[in-house]
Amino acid sequence: NYSIDESAYLLGYSKIKTFKNIHLPYLKNSIFLVIILLLIEIIKELPITLIMRPFNFDTFATTAYTYASQDLLEAAAAPAIILILISSAFILLTSKYILNEQS
Repeated sequence: NYSIDESAYLLGYSKIKTFKNIHLPYLKNSIFLVIILLLIEIIKELPITLIMRPFNFDTFATTAYTYASQDLLEAAAAPAIILILISSAFILLTSKYILNEQS
């Protein structure tokens, strides 16, 4: 809606000040939701973690993958459960946030 921008410019707001004071408060909730969804994607992404990780640096996903590929399923269970719990927390936070937005 250009009328909001035009009104802000007529009141003497610069483009940066208009974005900061008018547009950013409207975008705040969307940005928060995008960050949560991005964290969920980052946590569950194994191939990129395997390719991009530095030497001698293991994440929960790489540890679970290493143990599972060696048929040590009991050892792979702990990091896998931690990944599931972290992802579930982010998913619950997202669903609670979406339900609050709808009401």
